[in-house]
Amino acid sequence: MSVLSKLTVAIMLSAPACGAAPRVEPPPQPQPPPVVPQPQPAQIDPETDCFDTLPATALEVVTFNIHAGRDADIAQIGAAIRALDPDVVGLQEIDVGTRRTGRVDQPAVLRETTGLTVHFVKTLDYQGGSYGLGVGSRDSSVVTPLPLESGAEPRTLLVSSHEFEASPLVVATAHLDPPSDDDRQFDSLVAALKEHRPDVLLVDLNAMDDTPRYAALIQLGYVDAGALHPTSAKPTLLKDGAETRIDFVFVGPDFEPVCAEVIDTRLSDHRAVRAAIVRK
Repeated sequence: MSVLSKLTVAIMLSAPACGAAPRVEPPPQPQPPPVVPQPQPAQIDPETDCFDTLPATALEVVTFNIHAGRDADIAQIGAAIRALDPDVVGLQEIDVGTRRTGRVDQPAVLRETTGLTVHFVKTLDYQGGSYGLGVGSRDSSVVTPLPLESGAEPRTLLVSSHEFEASPLVVATAHLDPPSDDDRQFDSLVAALKEHRPDVLLVDLNAMDDTPRYAALIQLGYVDAGALHPTSAKPTLLKDGAETRIDFVFVGPDFEPVCAEVIDTRLSDHRAVRAAIVRK
């Protein structure tokens, strides 16, 4: 076969068949983006009593508006606090020598019944005695009262410094008026928190967790210990048939809440809020 004939055969064999479409490769299919795990907030296991499994370095704190002992004997309230066994308890609405509570020195009774060192700070004169707030602790804490902007009532931020074996701790205890149009009282609280930077704020905020007050404290870097799990974010005040959540344990950036609960002692119109925290 001549060279020309061989070339002709080769071309014929390599040419596509008559009428056959050229082969087209399918376009590449788009791939789903890689799944990036999102960080999850620490949460409580609702099936476990986390207070039974706390690390040795945990500190337990409680906030409790005792309603000046008007719903129960103050010694019963002290016994309930002792049963909770906190390292620090912030107390709102305490009476000393007032007519409405039988002239009882409530801080003195609380010292005896809780076994804690209880400091009281007067915020106003009332019915022949004093009314205010306090803090109880296992140690002999150093307490500094800081007057806040007056509203419906004079208010104070009570800052206490504690030296526990597990960790030093600075705690602020407060009880605010309900929010006002200008809310200067809350603004003065925020200013004091920025200056003194307490590790924990134990507060009757008189505002719920969907309000500007709450949002401002979160923006300041505090974590709501009660929001660890829906079971610990229960209402804390029963008033006029309505339940609201206005009592909080806020934890600063150097500590982490690992457990929390709301406790109905049935000894006040407020429920106690208890939290366990560890230093980061």
